[in-house]
Amino acid sequence: MRAIRRSFTAWPLLLGLVAVAGCDSDCGNPSHIDGDYDVWSNAVGDGVVFTGLETDETTRTEILQAAFPNGASEWDLTYVPANGKIDLVIDEDQPFTATYAESADNCNAFTMKFSGMFISEAGANHQFTWQGDLVYMGDEITGTFSYTDTWTHPDGQGTLEIPEGEIQAVLAGG
Repeated sequence: MRAIRRSFTAWPLLLGLVAVAGCDSDCGNPSHIDGDYDVWSNAVGDGVVFTGLETDETTRTEILQAAFPNGASEWDLTYVPANGKIDLVIDEDQPFTATYAESADNCNAFTMKFSGMFISEAGANHQFTWQGDLVYMGDEITGTFSYTDTWTHPDGQGTLEIPEGEIQAVLAGG
């Protein structure tokens, strides 16, 4: 975990290097981000907000672990030129459509946003929105994200808000 956290402390430096280097030859064709990625993401800081059920430390940990943006997952990204969006499949069986907005200053920086529903292993139904400010760096995508989630379960309902998280996606086999 400490090694992952250290890699995120380099995020501002890497963003600066990408900005200084400018856009590469893949500009104008966002499909350069296409691929299968091994993703690690986690909530940052003390700003995570829970409501609903008894929110003791154990319950908060269980809810946070059930949410895909807090831990390891696999993402398959495919830019679709016809609609300017990204087809996203998480862990091989959760398809979503994400908006894609390229930065005016750097074509390797972009915002991606998607909403949807998933059912956790505990049987809770999660309605969520994920939004990230990301940078493509060849075989890696890094950045920050926010996440909101309203969940229902036979034992109750509640919300989870991650105002800030960090994400690192490495091209599988890269």
